[in-house]
Amino acid sequence: AMKNFTIQGFGLSLKWVTILQSRHLVRLFFAQVAVLLSLLFLFTQNWLLPDSGDGTVPDASFFQQTEFNTMSFSFLLLAPFMIVGTLHSLLSAHSRQFHLMMPATPTERYSAHILIALAWLLIAYPLSFIIADLLRWLVFAAFGKDSLGMILTFHNPQLPGLFHIEDSTDAMFLSAWLLYVAGGWWCALFFNKSWLIAFGFFCVAYPCLFVMPFLAISSLDAGSQFYIGLNLLLLAFISWHSWRLFRYKRMKKQ
Repeated sequence: AMKNFTIQGFGLSLKWVTILQSRHLVRLFFAQVAVLLSLLFLFTQNWLLPDSGDGTVPDASFFQQTEFNTMSFSFLLLAPFMIVGTLHSLLSAHSRQFHLMMPATPTERYSAHILIALAWLLIAYPLSFIIADLLRWLVFAAFGKDSLGMILTFHNPQLPGLFHIEDSTDAMFLSAWLLYVAGGWWCALFFNKSWLIAFGFFCVAYPCLFVMPFLAISSLDAGSQFYIGLNLLLLAFISWHSWRLFRYKRMKKQ
């Protein structure tokens, strides 16, 4: 019912949803920084070892690429879970009751949650990675490795975007990633308290039911168009059903 959507109601819903879960979002942000910092140390710990030569930094370009790969890998890995984290205000009875008291339509409330999730991907994640990488650089500087600076100094041409669609395989990968992100959102709305277990089954069931059987009888190149269509079809269904759950089930008093 987009005819019930107004900028005023959307702004009000966005304001109160943010206020309602502000503490949770702050905790979520610092948890993300901690995870990113741990992954950065995991993938770059070898550079903390003493140099065997004259003290110059070995393989600096490889280190830069390792940093970028860590950023990309972490984004793909964390995104579904962190987006679900932005739904915190819907996952408790008290929060849902307060949510219903806002003078806004379900469309306005849902749009506010979508915007918060997008902001988390486009703003909160890069900022959390910058903070994690700054902390990593401070530790490296303490060990005399200050020349291995932050990723912002690398001028890597790939940094403006994590995804580059050059062929059907890239498009298949992107559609699958979007499906997992939307699947995490759907599991949180449908299963609420046990969403993590449900999302785990979702991540296992998809390749077992669709990917592996098809790969057994065809090549990846031959099936790329099929997978893109399948991913988009499942993405459309999950997105539609998430909206239905939000409007008619999870947002109503139990």
